[in-house]
Amino acid sequence: SPLEERVREKNLVLNQKNHQQLKSGMVLNFSIGFKDLKDRKSGKPYAMQIADTYLVTSEEADGHKLLTVVRRGWENVAFRGNGDEDEDEDEELDTKQQAATLSHYERRRQNREKEERATREAAVREKEMRQLAKRKQEELLRRLAKDGVQDNFNEEKKFDYSKINSYKSVSDFPSQARPNQLYVDIRKETILVPIFKQLVPFHISTIRTVSKQEEGGNLILRLNFATPNMKFKSRNDYIHAVPQNKHFIQELTFKAPAGHHDNLERSYFGIQELRKRVKNRIKEKEDKRSIVVQKELRVLRGGGAKLRDLS
Repeated sequence: SPLEERVREKNLVLNQKNHQQLKSGMVLNFSIGFKDLKDRKSGKPYAMQIADTYLVTSEEADGHKLLTVVRRGWENVAFRGNGDEDEDEDEELDTKQQAATLSHYERRRQNREKEERATREAAVREKEMRQLAKRKQEELLRRLAKDGVQDNFNEEKKFDYSKINSYKSVSDFPSQARPNQLYVDIRKETILVPIFKQLVPFHISTIRTVSKQEEGGNLILRLNFATPNMKFKSRNDYIHAVPQNKHFIQELTFKAPAGHHDNLERSYFGIQELRKRVKNRIKEKEDKRSIVVQKELRVLRGGGAKLRDLS
């Protein structure tokens, strides 16, 4: 049959029905095949195909030229085939695809496990760091206490009631105080309040807020006291320390008509100034409490180590 690139012309196939004439320049392929042959030694079946390619030419004496000049030994042309090779290839391909799919899910599982393990390890490290920091702080406090430094970091002191014991008796009241007027004792940090023509002392720590306002020409001064079960923006040592089953005064209101505001005005500004002083004193005390006492410095005799020129 004539040779063309990947094309087999049926009308040019050499057979009894083909009456085409051969022309110079044509290339023909002669092929004959046998099947169901048996090997004499092994008895295994095999197939055989013999093929040659010729060039039709007028230059040769016999009119053709052999183009397939190759080795024709059995070891050069024979090969063993497997009928299940395609199936094996398909199975191998499916196996590879399954392996790739499994590998994808395996990678996702491994990444997820890796992230979970990293999270657990980070939590463990953070816990260990907190425990280490706590141990270091305890060791530092013990060392400072051993060196004679006062430990004021976590010290919880009981409330000292002597702080609000302004007067031991009525005779200790200031002579300037009047039975029917408010009086602010700056030195004792106490406000003397007239109740039924008797002066009743209230320490500044018992007062929560103080306010004043004018209504119809009258000046109204209102004192709010610290009482149990009330929410405070700042800590009140007094109200947390006193017994909670006692009776408390929550509010006192004083009113002065027009032209008689002087006492309430002085009392209002005196209470505000006293509250400011007390807050500043408490803040200063808390600041000093956080200061660590340093040991006395000693002069090193005989000269110490000195840094030389490091350049």
